[in-house]
Amino acid sequence: MKASKVILGIILTVNILGIGARQLEIQKGQAAAAFEELQNREEYLTLVFPKLIREVQVRLNLVNVPGSIKSDLKEYDPRYRRIIEAAGQEADENLAEYPREIGFSHMFWAEKKRILNQKYGINWKTPPEMNPEVIFD
Repeated sequence: MKASKVILGIILTVNILGIGARQLEIQKGQAAAAFEELQNREEYLTLVFPKLIREVQVRLNLVNVPGSIKSDLKEYDPRYRRIIEAAGQEADENLAEYPREIGFSHMFWAEKKRILNQKYGINWKTPPEMNPEVIFD
């Protein structure tokens, strides 16, 4: 039963992501935009899809992965990846005066989340939010 749910989830995800992206109809003047869209979809599929499958397996308890840390899938989405990296750099600059000691990671994640939310309207989940069973320093 669980395996069939995973397979169904994978099939639905593949259809939603549009594996048939290579069959995009390219009209005159839209070649560059279509090519970029194709690259984004392929990049998304190669980066996020394996993590998505793994996440489905873990959530359905098909695999036992002790010690694995989940992360927000937006971090691997080409549309958000560069923005999230830039927000991390900005958060690091904003917190440059604070010593890098125990508890700093929580301040960093809170600042990064604030920047992403206020500046870009992105609801990013911090590692503690994604992993409530884990204690971070």
